[in-house]
Amino acid sequence: MWQTLKAHGMDSANPIDRYSIFLTQQFISTYLDNAAVLWLYPTLQYVVPLQQLGEFSGWSFPSPLGSGISSEYGVWFAYRAAFLINAELPLTFSTSAPSPCNNCFKKPCVSACPVNAVQVESFALEPCIDHRLSLDSPCADRCPARLACPIHPEHRYTLEQIQYHYRCSLAALHDWYGH
Repeated sequence: MWQTLKAHGMDSANPIDRYSIFLTQQFISTYLDNAAVLWLYPTLQYVVPLQQLGEFSGWSFPSPLGSGISSEYGVWFAYRAAFLINAELPLTFSTSAPSPCNNCFKKPCVSACPVNAVQVESFALEPCIDHRLSLDSPCADRCPARLACPIHPEHRYTLEQIQYHYRCSLAALHDWYGH
């Protein structure tokens, strides 16, 4: 998808949001008879707990990284759009599988974190942020703990894509914390 996104254009302020809306609109037009949509995300109008919605839907589980983990994609997925629509959809049921973290006994994500922010019980956000904001941080444009996750590494983003996302989040952290 990254190459397709780049071909679509990265020249706007939020190219991934723009592309996600474009693809979702195509889907709605093609499969849902162009039904009216109330966009929940990505917009600035609503705060949507995407990780919690993913967990509720059975698409992901909490992980030591503070983000979701998928049984199918590991930690290499993202929720890019959320919307409400008045359309008849087939009911689908997912089988409940245990979190992939339950069968990961070595927990390399925990030992790979240079500031011990990644813990089995919870994720310590402040040490992570402080370290990412520090000068010459190895975590500025990637997360060694996330890269260490052994669950479905075949879905790992390219280094270019990882660095794009981490640079965007680092810029947001700098803006938020005034660095």
